Amino acid sequence: MEKRFQREDENMTEMPETEDAIYFKLGDENSEIPAGKTVIEYSLDKLWTPDGSRILAQNIFLRIRGEEKICIIGSNGSGKTTLLKKISEELLQRKDIHAEYMPQNYEELLLAFRMTGNILMRYVIRYTG
Repeated sequence: MEKRFQREDENMTEMPETEDAIYFKLGDENSEIPAGKTVIEYSLDKLWTPDGSRILAQNIFLRIRGEEKICIIGSNGSGKTTLLKKISEELLQRKDIHAEYMPQNYEELLLAFRMTGNILMRYVIRYTG
């Protein structure tokens, strides 16, 4: 058991001594969305695990209007990230909005942020119509 802990210890990421802040801005003064505008209307009969081995959720319907804010909660493995990936695939193809997606594991994007000063966002949606 001791050797296993030593191996795991060697592969662990070292904890930084300071924590860098991440600053972001969602949109600009021209990106206000009208209150009645439907930004997202998404439905899915079945949400499967990425490997297709089991159903995580059924009969999903999501509608976001105007500047509404939502929170997706659930226990580990319930499909939150899988659902966001599915929604992002659809949003990234739309021409009437500007959408960006930041994956759950964003270490590579943080490195790019430090190098270029780019703004990082989980989702950015800007009304363009």
